[in-house]
Amino acid sequence: MTPLARALAIACLALLSVVRAAFAVDVTALKPFPCPDDYGRIDNSVMRHCGHLRTSEQPGGIGRPIDLAVVVVMPADAQAAKRPPIVLAHGGPGAGVVGDWASIASLPVAKLAPLVIFDQRAVGFSTPNLCTFLDQDDPTLDDDNVEALRRRALADTRKCVDELTTSGVSLANYGTAATVRDMETLRTALKIDRWTVYGISYGTTVTLAYLAAHPQRVHTAIIDSVYPPEMPGFSSRLADLLASLDALNGLCVRQPGCSATFGDVRDALNDTIAQLKDNPLPISIWNEAKKAYDTRALSDSTLLNIVMGKSMWTTNWPYIPRLIADVRDRRATPLVAAMLADLIDEIAYMNDGVYLATECFERAPFEDRSRMQGQAARWPEIARTAAVDAGLDVCAIWPVKQPEQAKTPMDVAPPVLVLTGEWDPATPAEQARWTAKRLGHSAKLVVVPKAGHSVSIGDPCVEEIVSTFVAQAPFTSDPASVLNVQCLRTRRSPTIATRVIAIDEYAAYNVDALPASSYIFTVALLSSLIWPAAWLMGRQSAAPWGRSALWLTIAAMGMIAWAYPAVEAFYTTQDAEWRWPRYGIPVEAWPTFLGILLLAGATLVGFTLTLREWGERALSVAQLFHRGFVLAGLAAVFISLWQLGLLSEAPSHALDALRAIAGL
Repeated sequence: MTPLARALAIACLALLSVVRAAFAVDVTALKPFPCPDDYGRIDNSVMRHCGHLRTSEQPGGIGRPIDLAVVVVMPADAQAAKRPPIVLAHGGPGAGVVGDWASIASLPVAKLAPLVIFDQRAVGFSTPNLCTFLDQDDPTLDDDNVEALRRRALADTRKCVDELTTSGVSLANYGTAATVRDMETLRTALKIDRWTVYGISYGTTVTLAYLAAHPQRVHTAIIDSVYPPEMPGFSSRLADLLASLDALNGLCVRQPGCSATFGDVRDALNDTIAQLKDNPLPISIWNEAKKAYDTRALSDSTLLNIVMGKSMWTTNWPYIPRLIADVRDRRATPLVAAMLADLIDEIAYMNDGVYLATECFERAPFEDRSRMQGQAARWPEIARTAAVDAGLDVCAIWPVKQPEQAKTPMDVAPPVLVLTGEWDPATPAEQARWTAKRLGHSAKLVVVPKAGHSVSIGDPCVEEIVSTFVAQAPFTSDPASVLNVQCLRTRRSPTIATRVIAIDEYAAYNVDALPASSYIFTVALLSSLIWPAAWLMGRQSAAPWGRSALWLTIAAMGMIAWAYPAVEAFYTTQDAEWRWPRYGIPVEAWPTFLGILLLAGATLVGFTLTLREWGERALSVAQLFHRGFVLAGLAAVFISLWQLGLLSEAPSHALDALRAIAGL
């Protein structure tokens, strides 16, 4: 070996030792690839390693190679880095998570232990995928009715089966059992003795199966939005959706403005779907690739898919009745366009081949079609469009079936935190209660009131409960005794938006471009306090105080008082930072627009009086600067409102406020 080669070898060994020392998890078995963008969510000092782990399609190294995409993230705290790692079992089946690893790594629990994120086989960044043609947006489907969509689904499934069988894919080796094998392969490769398994949605099926197969390798487990293997995948879908709509309608009934505006939400959805059956609504959707608008059609099945998807999280509930009413009235509003665009974008995030390979293999063989009889007799159009039996027809084509239904393990030893949302339309709370009882005394059930699906992400209260559970394990006493769930009792019910204030999404996401975000806004509003403070302290007579300063102070302080409720609503509404710009601001979350007209009037009076006093030489240079600062701050606010698109709707909302005051 030459001196240069020897030096390079020593350097490589030194670097490898640094990596191993820095990562309590051994990542040397992973073949590195560039980590997906974290969009600035994760500090650059946080250590992360992204790579593929090679395994095989069938046990024992048989079959085609499978590359699992893996991300390992280390906490900055040295003590936390020594804790048993947390492995995330993501949902779907068919939805990847590695592409959005930064969102998971941003959770508080990620600071408590090493985090292992992986895409299940054939999903996301893992390769090879299954039947990728199923995951492409197809505008030709827009105008198809339910029966045409059913025929297309059957044809596509046959094509997928033919493609997979021709290429020699072992269809029985995709799904939960295969994922459990992959997790054990991953644990061994990363040299982890025991870990915390954290399953969300379908990931809870995986977690329960892993608990049954490898209980000695589970430090603790967290299951959020429980989808036990005994739960039907198709026949309960419509009933669960209607139960969620019942809860949404109950909220609307308790809010007089909502009930008067929309009536019965379920009836409105049923009637709107009937209207769309033969007359889809044209919608303009921005196509980023073409830098132009595409005209798409919103059909009955598309509307129901949007409602089913958005009802999963109660943070979307304020918009659902407004969405239905806009479509019913044939209004292609920005809200309707944004929700349709979201649905189109979500198509690419699911691998339908993996979904079929899992659900058709594991659940469909044990479904009971008789459960669907009589469902939604009062809302026949919803039942017709949901067409849940189509899923069973599709799965009848799938050539392999699981011979025996999997079971939730009983009386497990590791501590398990069971989380569920009270109004979850996909994995109802009753399933979580049943699962917790079956798991035994080591399971702690937490039902999150007024919440929907995947409650442990995005809710600070539940995130704190999860963090406490992870930090305190192993428990010296009952795990329930160390979990503080008091914060759940103060959760607010969603407020249904009777109207939505459109907002310019680009301007909202580029706040630095808005005048109101500049320092002049803060300086100007604070400067409005100078004159009244001096006047109250007796250091200035009433004459130089002047009527212009009085009116400008009223306008500036009024602006702060007017804006405060909106700011407070923004910071207390879950995910408002992206939901409001995307869908618009619920008018109930914003102060009355009558106030903005009154403040505009006070500003105009103050400006006029300032000009008069300046012309009469009644203002000193300091006083003139004071008025100028205040006017600049007020102007910044109004310019910002105009840029956001809010002022264009101010007159109509102000008229609504006057009508409400007058009782009209």
